[in-house]
Amino acid sequence: MDAEFDSSFFIGAMLDCLNGFSSVFILAFGLYIVYGLFKVINMAHGEMVMLGAYVASVSQESGYPFIVAVLCAGLSGGIIAFAMDWLCIRRLPERSSMSSLLATWGFGLIIAQGVRLYFGSAGRFVNPPVSGRIDIFGVPLPTYQAILFAVSLILLLQSWWLLGRTQLGLRIRASIDNPSLAELNGINTQRLFVLSFVVGGAFSGMAGALLAPISAIDPTVGTANSVTSFLVVITGGVGQIFSVLFGSVVVGGLRSLINSFWGITTATLGMLAIVAIILVFRRRSALLND
Repeated sequence: MDAEFDSSFFIGAMLDCLNGFSSVFILAFGLYIVYGLFKVINMAHGEMVMLGAYVASVSQESGYPFIVAVLCAGLSGGIIAFAMDWLCIRRLPERSSMSSLLATWGFGLIIAQGVRLYFGSAGRFVNPPVSGRIDIFGVPLPTYQAILFAVSLILLLQSWWLLGRTQLGLRIRASIDNPSLAELNGINTQRLFVLSFVVGGAFSGMAGALLAPISAIDPTVGTANSVTSFLVVITGGVGQIFSVLFGSVVVGGLRSLINSFWGITTATLGMLAIVAIILVFRRRSALLND
């Protein structure tokens, strides 16, 4: 009995780890496209995720299927991102400067206050598209959690293929590494940036819709979403898509795993300590390489 109990507990902890990883990966993926690739600090990312959750809630209440609600949330995120770029980002002298941080932060405040004025402060809910559970070696796993894990893997593999195996990915990487040289070779770096910024915003909106059935929806969750997403991207580092994979494993997976054994407070503190150690060693490695 003890061995069976220990085995079930261990499998449950591993499943919690996978759930934490997949949720955080989906949450941070839109920010990775904008900040991880183009180094633009989008402080409105969390609010765009929150807005996507609200759009999904309204769409579901209107009788639309869940997949339509997700697409509507992605459309709203893409529109907000395009408006943010057209009104603010492209008019700044340096996209990666402090001015972009302040501009996107102001946009985030506008989104949060607009949602609060229109919907009020009360929380909302989104029903998952599927119910039931899957037995994994005798341990039940909600079917929707399994779907989120599959979605995270699809995003990871498709992004790796797009950035590393396509002509568009080659142009994006060239624009990131040396924008001036890319322009001389006929690559419209501004158009690529706008496309990436809008796609990142669309993924932020869809993340809000996908995570809405398992998370809170209210006007205050934007800040928490932003903090978690930035932790993932900063921990993983910028550049390759597998960087955000590593960050998601540390921030989401390890925190969920530690939580299974010692509780959420210890898990959060432990995760932050691990993140700090990673950043210290990365900084030392960079100094040694210089």
